[in-house]
Amino acid sequence: MRLTIPLILLCAVCSRSGFKFADTFHPAFPAPNIALQGSKGPYDFSKDRAENRQVVTLVFFGFTHCPDICPTTMHRLSQAMGALNPKEQARVRLLFITIDPQRDSPKIAGDYAAGFFPGFIGLSGSPGDIDKVKTAFSATSDSQGGEITHSSGIYWIDSEGNVRKKISQNFEIEDMAHDLKMVSSK
Repeated sequence: MRLTIPLILLCAVCSRSGFKFADTFHPAFPAPNIALQGSKGPYDFSKDRAENRQVVTLVFFGFTHCPDICPTTMHRLSQAMGALNPKEQARVRLLFITIDPQRDSPKIAGDYAAGFFPGFIGLSGSPGDIDKVKTAFSATSDSQGGEITHSSGIYWIDSEGNVRKKISQNFEIEDMAHDLKMVSSK
């Protein structure tokens, strides 16, 4: 009985918000700065956020030679973005951050990301820089015997610059599109 009442209250709060994905980080935490290299040169999250205050950012860690999770997740994200109108799309950023900087140069990561959706940004950097960003998000990866394994969640950074959610790569496309529409149409 004691557990049931708080659970009911939590579900009521989530459903009242209208979001399909409930906030998973309580409290949310400030997004770390992401200072890496993109195909168009240096990318600095703090600078981008200062210039584009109304933008929601999705961060996904992966690598271009990934045979399954990365291309599937990127395709699903592109489908969700395709459900938005151009004004809404302009208020959403997707950062694909490689975990394999030895093979994924900034150009390769950028071309890979943009191949799924024109506005997606692919980033690379030195192994040390990538590790710093991964650690800040608590993302993981490991390379043994030529095989790379990695965490596969999508981090949701709100327009205030706080990491709010970590969404499974198995999200429902309609739910992702719904939540992106809610925050990008304001």
